[in-house]
Amino acid sequence: MPRLQPEVPSTRRAQREFLDDLLARRPRSLSEREGAFRRPPRGTVADRWHIYSHGYTARIVEALGQEFAAVRRILGSEAFAALTERYLAVFPPRAFDLGRVGDRLSRFLEFDRLSVELPFLPDLARLEHSIAECFTAAQARVLSWADLQAKSADDVAALRMSLAPGVKLLRSSWPLKDLWASRLEPNDEAISIGVANRSSAVLVSRRDGRVFVEVVTEAEAALLEAAGTGDVTLPDLHGLTGAPETAAAVAKLIGTFRGLIARGVFVQKRSTGWTGALEFSKEDIS
Repeated sequence: MPRLQPEVPSTRRAQREFLDDLLARRPRSLSEREGAFRRPPRGTVADRWHIYSHGYTARIVEALGQEFAAVRRILGSEAFAALTERYLAVFPPRAFDLGRVGDRLSRFLEFDRLSVELPFLPDLARLEHSIAECFTAAQARVLSWADLQAKSADDVAALRMSLAPGVKLLRSSWPLKDLWASRLEPNDEAISIGVANRSSAVLVSRRDGRVFVEVVTEAEAALLEAAGTGDVTLPDLHGLTGAPETAAAVAKLIGTFRGLIARGVFVQKRSTGWTGALEFSKEDIS
């Protein structure tokens, strides 16, 4: 008669139970762990578990500390590590890529107790995560002013555009760029940032392999938000920003658009057809 073997859990179930235990969501007793793992050649299961559990969290704290350097600088190392532990308990990693561990940190901070005294933390985390995403975004050929000058006015009006990969506009009630810059100041006493009544609109973009964080004007922000809908023409952008159809408004739009073109934020969409009735001459883009 064959000898009965103990039930072997599926890989998915074993991983889920391991992670629940590791993140203290459903902690197991020592005897339960000893039943789940083979005894190591040296030491005990408890010794190995202690090393692994602490090393796991420490590695994630290190990775998040690099991505959210300004949040870590403002909170301090100990408070940031405690934040990471609370975050992991609610939002465990969904992928094997450490670069994606912080995908939901800004969302978590909206409800974490730290944001009661530091209400800018969610927006600052959102900015830092956008910077990381922009750095690793796909390569794309961005539109240049020379591209537009080589086209007729009708062709420019029909040109369909979207924001380049990784480009993002963030609006905040706080001075995001100044808060982000605090990560570079080693002296605590030298950090003094007034945050009251200092709302900002910040553009995250990449040029020549570098990520730039720049404060933009309201006109630039409105145009970027319009372009964020994707697959739009220059007449579409004019209509979406709500600007009047006057010569002065067109000139202002073209000037704002040209400034953003220089920052490499637009790509051409390969499609046909266009909407809108905005008219402008070749001289507007010369």
